Amino acid sequence: MVQGPANATSTLFRLAGERGIVAVQADPNQPVFLYGFTRDGVFRDTLALSPGATFETGPVEVGAEVCVSLLIGMPWNLGNGATLEIAVETDGELLVTQHRLDPAHHREDRTWRPVRIDLDPGTERASMSLTMIPDLDGQIGDWLGIAPGSEAGCLFSD
Repeated sequence: MVQGPANATSTLFRLAGERGIVAVQADPNQPVFLYGFTRDGVFRDTLALSPGATFETGPVEVGAEVCVSLLIGMPWNLGNGATLEIAVETDGELLVTQHRLDPAHHREDRTWRPVRIDLDPGTERASMSLTMIPDLDGQIGDWLGIAPGSEAGCLFSD
């Protein structure tokens, strides 16, 4: 089922909307798009990345939130997997993490995987770059969805 985000108040979806990101059926050639799908019986609206795509948030006020909380998943049990690279820049510091998913070959990747990135206390602004890196073998079924996380009090959580 393809649709736009139900939770338009999420910071992640608000930033996507500000950058003109739309549902995949509205622009099938867009490398970053909105796409809702179900993993392990749980439906989530996502910001989806196709192979090689990058989404940048730009500077975001952090406030009292000292962490980033996201959920990631791939909509199908196909393909050779992919890696989501998350780069968070705060006050001149750069933290890069990578999260590989391969639901075709690893059952544990057939659910929503939580991602938490801790920020230094006192951080005022953060910029985040999300890049989808496909495996070199091919790109069949390789869309990667990023949903707001479930950890209360974290940046980008629901």
